[in-house]
Amino acid sequence: MLKVKSIKETLNLYEKMGFQLIYQQKDTHAVISRGAVQLHLTTIEQKPACQIIVNQVDEFYHMAKKTGARVVYPIGNRPWGNRDFTLEDLDGNQLTFSQKI
Repeated sequence: MLKVKSIKETLNLYEKMGFQLIYQQKDTHAVISRGAVQLHLTTIEQKPACQIIVNQVDEFYHMAKKTGARVVYPIGNRPWGNRDFTLEDLDGNQLTFSQKI
């Protein structure tokens, strides 16, 4: 997740570099991509985060639950076309495991 001052201005810059808008939530969050690269942009202060694309997200979820990982967003289908869940590691970093549906 990249913290930005303005979604609109940042989108304008990245679109000039060939990125395409995938998803936008008002003026607070956007997802853009170019080829296999996907960037998440936000204007909201939050903990460091990353997204990890996997093929078997449900297996990762059950494994995380068995290890006692702190799940902050349970597994579910999202309106942007992913099935995912988010956990927080010991240092407060948030990792979202995600699969396209």
